[in-house]
Amino acid sequence: MPYAEQRDVLFRDRFGWFDAYIRALASYGYDVEIICGNVEPLQRTWAKEQGFEDYHNMPLANIAAAQVGKYCPDIVWFDSSDSDALKAIQQEQSQHFLIGWAGSAFPKKFPWNNFNLVLSCAPESVSQFREADIDSEHLNHAFDPVILSEIDTQRGQLGFSFIGQLVRGLQFHQNREEMLLKLVEEIDISVYSPSANNSIKADIKYLVKYAFYQGGRFLGKVGVPASKLQKFLKVASIQPDAAPVRPVHPLLKKYLKPAVYGLDMYQAIAQSRVMLNIHADSSPLYASNARLFEVTGVGTCLLTDYKENISELFEVDKEVLTYSSISECVEKAHWLLDNPDECEKIAAAGQQRVLRDHTFDNRAIQLDQLIRERI
Repeated sequence: MPYAEQRDVLFRDRFGWFDAYIRALASYGYDVEIICGNVEPLQRTWAKEQGFEDYHNMPLANIAAAQVGKYCPDIVWFDSSDSDALKAIQQEQSQHFLIGWAGSAFPKKFPWNNFNLVLSCAPESVSQFREADIDSEHLNHAFDPVILSEIDTQRGQLGFSFIGQLVRGLQFHQNREEMLLKLVEEIDISVYSPSANNSIKADIKYLVKYAFYQGGRFLGKVGVPASKLQKFLKVASIQPDAAPVRPVHPLLKKYLKPAVYGLDMYQAIAQSRVMLNIHADSSPLYASNARLFEVTGVGTCLLTDYKENISELFEVDKEVLTYSSISECVEKAHWLLDNPDECEKIAAAGQQRVLRDHTFDNRAIQLDQLIRERI
């Protein structure tokens, strides 16, 4: 397919923000172009159509930079942590107003001070940027009502479900993993995660890394110099003070279902009567992830971990339910499943709140104001 058709197919799957901001910002006088810089077939098709002879071998960062150069935008919103792409774009055109985006867990060594403004869904991240003298503002995720016309919103056979990643590393999902390990013993829950697709190859890679790590510990104890020890560990790309972890917890793996994305994800949410939300470890205080609005947006009842600001987003016990412990989570999940009428009443109220206050049209108002204050 031509570039434009490929991109439209990608957008129609409703993965991530897709083209929601194109439509939402148009009302405020913005002409928006979205570049999906890491979709290789799409990007190489664009380069071919533009007449780049070496389009087969061009670095994707350079293609993205060429797209920015051709479009000549006043503003670039860079939703990526690809420092090569950022550098290439800045070299292509340095006059634009540059906006960055960060979630609750973000790479600390990324050149965030290159941006004129950094937006984040997580108040914790905004505080960290401001402490580093980087202009930063809070902007919540959102829901696009167009999705409702593209899925079957009739409640399906799934009872209690969870959809999300299980990254086993600092800042990510250690608390989520511990909670799910206990929940699967207490209640019937469907868990959709990319970790279900973990291969034998990934397990073998872990075992090799772990063997090198243990070997390094032994060599250190018998007096091998640190310089030689570093060279030994470098072969397996591991650090002497960081033990490798298995890609998926072995006790949890048997409960996992294959990951769902885009419209398939929204359909799985809509098929569930109750959807569990567990924030990443990097969000200890504030509710901030996209799942808050995805679940309520399609009209499924949300059971989410309690955070200080949840009442600013939803009316607790009327539009969503919250929990502060595993036992409370299990108790409330059982209550919702045993009381379908009350469950549906909460789900409907949550959906009404999202469609009123948490759409991309709502966020566009705030984004426009933040930009105009600075330009």
